Amino acid sequence: MVGFFSPDIPVGLKGLKKINLTADIQTGKNVLGAWGFGAYFYFTDTMSLLTGPVFYLDKNLQPGGRKFLWTVQLDVDIPLGRK
Repeated sequence: MVGFFSPDIPVGLKGLKKINLTADIQTGKNVLGAWGFGAYFYFTDTMSLLTGPVFYLDKNLQPGGRKFLWTVQLDVDIPLGRK
């Protein structure tokens, strides 16, 4: 598996702090073999949304024989513990 995560792209708009571009690949003709890219949209330091396409290396192993999917991931960080 190899991944890339870009430096911060500051936006500074109300409700959108920064953007990061990302890409990764996991090789292998198996259920986990895929590559994809996307963008992280940071609304605050503790809340972001990742979205982008994922392309399978062996579509025959995927549900419905799909070649790709579009993923959306919401990350919410909850600081636990003492400061």
